[in-house]
Amino acid sequence: MILLMAFLIVSACEKDDDEDNTTPPPPTFEEQMVGQYALSSSTFNQAVTMYNVMVPGDTVTFPYGSDATQVVTWALLDDSPCDDPANTVLDAREDFSLFYICTGESNELQMGTWSADETNNSLALNVDTEIGPIPVTITSVVKNDISLTGNIIGLPVPVDLSQPVGATNIQFISVAVEFTIVN
Repeated sequence: MILLMAFLIVSACEKDDDEDNTTPPPPTFEEQMVGQYALSSSTFNQAVTMYNVMVPGDTVTFPYGSDATQVVTWALLDDSPCDDPANTVLDAREDFSLFYICTGESNELQMGTWSADETNNSLALNVDTEIGPIPVTITSVVKNDISLTGNIIGLPVPVDLSQPVGATNIQFISVAVEFTIVN
């Protein structure tokens, strides 16, 4: 009888140990996308022509593969509340809200919402602007411990750099982007 009780106690303890050692499921694609991202670089996936604000009537063409960081910063991060625009970070929160936050500053501003689509490996940013919400989709998303990369297809930018983006001053461009993970 004592031997049977000892066996039952040992079996019960082993069962508890097995339950304590269960591995939690891996995070979902959406859970993996929650985080803070600083734009680190961007290149044009196509040639883009805009009217040159420095020389009225002149145009400037950005060739395929050239640096697009300034244009993406202007198009995506222009409404940032940061005292220093270089401090601007996108904050994709668990509740699917999207914020501008400012590293080293106390400023933040909700810029819209976000969603993730694991099937298409994409992120959809719904960015609030003066002309209404603008959808910005990042496709071919790859995230590792230090960066998130992908392609923005249809980033709205002006044709005329001296004017804001609007119904008659808009073109949609394709750019490759890389964000550094801040947290």
